[in-house]
Amino acid sequence: MRHLLLYIAIVVLAAGTFTACSPTNHFTARYYKENQAMLHRIRDTFQVLYKQKPFSLEFKDKNFRFISFELLSDTMRYIYNFDLDQPNFADTLYKYGYNAKGIIGMAADMREIKCTWIAKLSYFENRL
Repeated sequence: MRHLLLYIAIVVLAAGTFTACSPTNHFTARYYKENQAMLHRIRDTFQVLYKQKPFSLEFKDKNFRFISFELLSDTMRYIYNFDLDQPNFADTLYKYGYNAKGIIGMAADMREIKCTWIAKLSYFENRL
């Protein structure tokens, strides 16, 4: 009997632990609902800028200050890291023929809503 009670107590504690760890607040759905307009603007801006010259952009830190920028060409792929608070990001964009104003504006929008990454990959919208 004592072993049965101990077993039941362990099962109840384990179930409680797993329940506490599950995402009950649906963070992702709430994030997309709250930021839908800005996410669509970022997506549309990215599509226009990507057609001009391919790239991807990723924030590397939780303060949204440091980014990784991937420059794509027909034969090479370059990945550079930048501090957005320094002017060398804009200088590099100009040097490689990117629309610096557009990309920096898009990065500012991403920073504002804490959007961490954008690239040309397959993805789903509206659960489709």
